[in-house]
Amino acid sequence: MEYLTVKEYAELKGCSERYVKKIAQDGKLSAEKTINDKWRPKYLIPLSALSEDLKVKCYKKMGKSMGLQPELKEEPLKQSLKPVKTAPKKKLDEYTEDERQQIAFWSNILWG
Repeated sequence: MEYLTVKEYAELKGCSERYVKKIAQDGKLSAEKTINDKWRPKYLIPLSALSEDLKVKCYKKMGKSMGLQPELKEEPLKQSLKPVKTAPKKKLDEYTEDERQQIAFWSNILWG
């Protein structure tokens, strides 16, 4: 059976190693607890415990690290993307006094 380290799992999942250790300790993640050379707990996550999307990521990563081309092809982007509508820009004079106060309030909060 193949295993992932906490670090490898965290990279695949996009979270911290600390979080992975916590969910492994709580039993929310299937993991085997072993002891490392410094007598501290070490968690190994079996590949069978991964969700399907994480398995695909893992196999792609393993294929790339071995110098193999992954067989899974990503779907091409759709050519007909809709343009994003943006709000029309206004000059500061076109806002009401109340709206200008709101703008000043939020500008101070966001940009100090």
